[in-house]
Amino acid sequence: MMSQVKLMADQKIPGAPLPKSSRPRVPRWTLPVSIAIAGLGAAATILLRGCWHRNMSWPTRAEDEHGHFSYQVCIDCGVKRLFDERAFLAYGPFGYDLHDLIAQERLDRRRRMEKAAVTQPHPPESSEPASPHRDEAVGE
Repeated sequence: MMSQVKLMADQKIPGAPLPKSSRPRVPRWTLPVSIAIAGLGAAATILLRGCWHRNMSWPTRAEDEHGHFSYQVCIDCGVKRLFDERAFLAYGPFGYDLHDLIAQERLDRRRRMEKAAVTQPHPPESSEPASPHRDEAVGE
């Protein structure tokens, strides 16, 4: 009976934890090194990404000979972005030179207007002169 108990104790059960003496030993320095590597990865991401532009100023108006534009400035890094006063939303790309941003916006506006003019069909021209008052034409 004793020999049977000893055999059962010597058998390995699948899924059972290994005794401490047979576990592979992990060096103590692996945890601090892995934490340091993760920290360096996070720092590299922040450095490569740059400013997140979360602290934007209130809208400011810039005027020139062609009109006025509103813009916001990032308080952290100084980058500018155009601002729509009617919708109260910032729009367009970020940039450090306000004149370049305004020039790009004017170019985009002109392209949109030209595209809208091309896509809109022209009304057919009629030979009859248009009546200034609708009631007169309907009343006859």
